[in-house]
This record gives sequence, C-alpha cells and structure tokens, in this order.
Amino acid sequence: MPLNDYSAIVGDALVRAFPQFENCIRVGSDTLHLEIHFPHPRAPFELFITTENNEIGLFLAADHRHIGMNRRILVEEQIAQAQKLIAGLLSGAIPLVRDARWSKLKISDDPSIYGYDPDERLTFVTWDELGS
Repeated sequence: MPLNDYSAIVGDALVRAFPQFENCIRVGSDTLHLEIHFPHPRAPFELFITTENNEIGLFLAADHRHIGMNRRILVEEQIAQAQKLIAGLLSGAIPLVRDARWSKLKISDDPSIYGYDPDERLTFVTWDELGS
C-alpha cells in the first residue's frame, strides 16, 4: 500500500537526512503511516519513529516526543524539528539520562539539567555510549 502524502513527505526527508534509516522503514499495517525501527547496533534499544495520526512521533525506551500534534506547524517545520532531535540523539549532542531512582532511559533535550545534578542521581550517556 502506498503511504499517505504526509508520511511519504516525512519519510523521504528523513531518509535523505539519515540514509541509515532506509532499510528500517515499514508501512503501518492498519493505516498508511510510516514506521522506522532503527535498532542500536550494540545495545537493546531502538529509536522508533512513526507518522501515525499525521504527526511525527519519536520513541526511545520509555521516553517519546510528538512533533506536529497541534497541526499548526507546517510539515517542513515538523521535519526540521524531527531532524534536529534525531541528529542530536545520534551524534551525542543530545544526551540520554538515567535517574538512580528508576531504571528508565530518557531523552535529555532540556539543556538546563545537563551537568546539573546536586543530588547525584543522574547519569548522562550518549547514543553511542549505550553499547559500551
């Protein structure tokens, strides 16, 4: 089945920006949305990206982000926001954080907490360091 227009536009843009996603793309079984299942090469984590409900959803472990939920953001801006977040995660510019109080991994895209941990509960790692 062909993707809907929104999903096709987003998918093309993401594969152009991240060619490593090309073999990770699937079409959703019950709708015409896009799914990208990008596994970490050395750790049991997967970056999951979807265009279900005509919004870009990015999921990693127990954390997720929605881009375009309010429908007022043009698709080009949604793509730019998604590309910035994905590039930051994969490059290590946006770290991942674990809190000693729970075992979940979260995306640390709030720069105010990076390096600030008065209670010494947070551990910051990059995408690449997950496999170390």
